[in-house]
Amino acid sequence: MCCTLKPCERTHTGRKLCLSIPPVLSYPLLFSSLHLTPPSLVFAIFFAAQSKYVGTLKDGVKAGKGTFTWANGEVYKGQWKDDMRDGKGTHTWPSGAVYVGEFRKDKRHGQGKITWGEGHYYEGGWVDDERSGNGVFQWPDGEQYKGSFKAGGRSGEGRNVWPDGEVYAGAYKNDMREGKGVHNFANGDRYEGDFSLDRKHGNGILAWADGSVYEGEFREDKAEGTGKKVRSYYPWHKSRCQWMR
Repeated sequence: MCCTLKPCERTHTGRKLCLSIPPVLSYPLLFSSLHLTPPSLVFAIFFAAQSKYVGTLKDGVKAGKGTFTWANGEVYKGQWKDDMRDGKGTHTWPSGAVYVGEFRKDKRHGQGKITWGEGHYYEGGWVDDERSGNGVFQWPDGEQYKGSFKAGGRSGEGRNVWPDGEVYAGAYKNDMREGKGVHNFANGDRYEGDFSLDRKHGNGILAWADGSVYEGEFREDKAEGTGKKVRSYYPWHKSRCQWMR
């Protein structure tokens, strides 16, 4: 299939070209026929497999600034290096998702923000196309996580807040509560201690809103093992549970 410049497109020099160009483009030949010296960067429109690139080229590949439109409707506009997205740019998907930020070797890498069509977003660090480092993830219903990410999921220290006021602050691993943390529930209950696989597991203290307190072992979200339960007849902030303030 032949690739054709639109009638009378302008080059970087301002000169109009009205040429039909084969898929494998020989730039020196083209410019020699026009009595021009081939520059290192050429402003061009490039068609391949029903995709389109408009921008600068170096040594026959995308480099500098340009816009690439894929046949499926995806669009990238920004910086290029060695025929790959590299630097700052914006990538838009047909679903409505938009990423604005940094790229390296054709992957999201550095700082950036992606917003999905449904209304949720992530803003923060990226490594090799995955969420990694410090960032903020917000869901459409208002739930928000702020903290550390690794390999796309919550991992490390972070804080998750739910729309009903529930809050967890502590350690995560593989997108689950794992390690030490404090979970304040919407009904007024509070747990401080160990978590494993997103459940209370290990040693901890669970204080109910009515003043009852259990301190001891937990297994798979249940108070089980060695421990004791006491009843406080004083308001939380005056009882032995001052840590709950």
